[in-house]
Amino acid sequence: MYRLDNSLVRGERTIALVGCGGTGGFVAEGLCRLFRGARARIILVDGDRVEERNLLRQNFYPEEMGRFKSQALAERLAMKFGMPVGYSVDPLMNPLEEQCGPRWRQLKPGLLVGCVDNAYARAAMAEWSAHWHT
Repeated sequence: MYRLDNSLVRGERTIALVGCGGTGGFVAEGLCRLFRGARARIILVDGDRVEERNLLRQNFYPEEMGRFKSQALAERLAMKFGMPVGYSVDPLMNPLEEQCGPRWRQLKPGLLVGCVDNAYARAAMAEWSAHWHT
């Protein structure tokens, strides 16, 4: 039997969620619920834009069509949960560097959540997570 603890929600944490589409949009909302009131920095990463075909199965609304998924979701969730939610639309740039500046390497290791559907994005996530542990 394993015991789960809640150490992840204690202290200051950085959580980067990569991929804000079908699964990621709903995971992002769940993370905001989980970390509401905690000292956490949530960063959403996705360079895709909201399209009409996304509206039926993803966590987006018609008025968000044409916007970057990460930006639309971050702004909506920040307002809904009253907490800062960062975003990156450039998949080639380290999202922590973009949101936190050069001090991102000093942040405590956090959680990298992958909700992507391609090998390139998974490889980029592996590279980013390696920096968290150096």
